[in-house]
Amino acid sequence: MVKCIGLLVAILLAASLTNDLLWNGEARLALDRYVPTMPQPFADLKILLEGCDTYAHSGWASFWDQVDYAGLQYNYPRWWAMIGRIGVGVNHLKPLSFVLLVVYAICVLTIIWFVAGWKERLGVVLLAGSPASVLALERANSDIIILFFSSVVLWSGYITSSRRQFRSYIFVLFGFSIIIAIKLYPLFLTFALATLCVGLERKYFIALIAATTIGLIALAIDLREIFSRTQQMGPASYGVRTISLYLHEAKTPNWPISINIGRDALAHCVNFLLYGVAVAFLTWRALIHGKKLTLAPEASFCEAGSAEGIVRYFGYAGLSIYCGTFLMGISFNYRLIFQLMALPLLFSNHAPRRISPPISLDTGQ
Repeated sequence: MVKCIGLLVAILLAASLTNDLLWNGEARLALDRYVPTMPQPFADLKILLEGCDTYAHSGWASFWDQVDYAGLQYNYPRWWAMIGRIGVGVNHLKPLSFVLLVVYAICVLTIIWFVAGWKERLGVVLLAGSPASVLALERANSDIIILFFSSVVLWSGYITSSRRQFRSYIFVLFGFSIIIAIKLYPLFLTFALATLCVGLERKYFIALIAATTIGLIALAIDLREIFSRTQQMGPASYGVRTISLYLHEAKTPNWPISINIGRDALAHCVNFLLYGVAVAFLTWRALIHGKKLTLAPEASFCEAGSAEGIVRYFGYAGLSIYCGTFLMGISFNYRLIFQLMALPLLFSNHAPRRISPPISLDTGQ
């Protein structure tokens, strides 16, 4: 208990210090050499909270028209802005950024707990402070809170499906629908959640598909506005369209038009080639994985109750989000923080940690 209290205090102090440093002008100048910073800290969270203020004062009538800040536009589903009805707004920017830092620290420490060996744990710490991760913290991007809630849903789904508690599983899927409704890319967690249905009744898989469909329907209301307002930039991004975007942006007005047209054609060819290679590789891996599942349909893919099963399950969840967002075209690098969930799986070949889950997952209980 004393260790837990000390760890909590350390997290709060570290988050408070980081929060203050990100507001410091000189510290931000130094940080700009590490990641591309915005003029004001926590820019993504600020846009989100200003959208909440707009909704609280004017509702949906002029919601999309009024939220436009220095070239940046509100590009979140409208469900985020509904928290403005309870008084949450831009005046809560600093305390909410502190909360996001605490949440991120908890996620990182949980991942470290599932990794054995000081070298592997040092690797987790270094990757947690990588440019992609620091970019998410500097922007106070909503991906941090999505990472936390996705982890809660994945863990709860693991427990309820292992215990075959269908009613509780339905409640977990309701939370999964909400996550999809407020952000598109958690949709790819469906592949990891589907592995839990192996060896269970068909109703578990049907419920998962229904929850995913409900979340997509709720998101589809604003999907067109979101895509039209989302910036696409080659720097600090990843995805199949990054190379073609670089080639397209490399056009020079002073050069002959034939060269510029050739660059566009090359960009489209590269884009098509990368899509083809990525889809072919993922299809090949899916066929191999599906064959393994059909060879032992009575055995749960995640080996209920085993630490190795949990590590594999969360690892595939993180990798599913990476593959999905990569195929979507282009995503900012801060979305790579979801790969932190895959680190225990990637490190498990070197030093797998055999532990018992903190909650008994005996299916007989």
